[in-house]
Amino acid sequence: MRRKFMRELAALGIPPRPGADVDRTLITEADLQPLPDAAQRDLRFMRIVGRPRDWSFRLRFTGRFRRSRDEAWMPCEAWQYNSRLALARIFYIPLRFFGVVPVLGRDTWVDGRGRMLIRVLDLFTVGDGTGEACDIGELVTYLNDGILIDPAMLLVPEVRWSEVDARSFDVGLTDHGRTVKARVFVDVRGLPAACPAVD
Repeated sequence: MRRKFMRELAALGIPPRPGADVDRTLITEADLQPLPDAAQRDLRFMRIVGRPRDWSFRLRFTGRFRRSRDEAWMPCEAWQYNSRLALARIFYIPLRFFGVVPVLGRDTWVDGRGRMLIRVLDLFTVGDGTGEACDIGELVTYLNDGILIDPAMLLVPEVRWSEVDARSFDVGLTDHGRTVKARVFVDVRGLPAACPAVD
């Protein structure tokens, strides 16, 4: 799966490394000062001060997955790559339905478009979600990834932060003329408690 993921990732044309125009300085306390207090607390909790400004991340994780509350859990392994150079999110999840039938799900935000593609044996399409709702959903997912996995990737001009109260803040992301927002709730330490989408 790793080879397939890396091969298809390379074929998407996403920049493989940052250019000279990408800010490579370390994140400082001064970078947090313009942000709402709750957002500053969150970013300190996530320990981004003193770290480089991430331009991408790739991860692999294992867990379990089920399609509904009534179905049994299936073990799963997932691969993900997020980039802020040409804003993109690529998520692959291979599963074995009924313990034997290989199914590959691709969940992507690439070139301003969202897509959810599900293929049996990676040959036969059983689901192919595109369109406005998918675009919005995939961009929201990119934003949520930034909040929960790598908030350093959100310290860019395309992201707007605004204060709500001492325990929450709003964050909005714009890409390809589309803007999505989330309200982030944090505890007294800055740990995100919930991130429901808002208008």
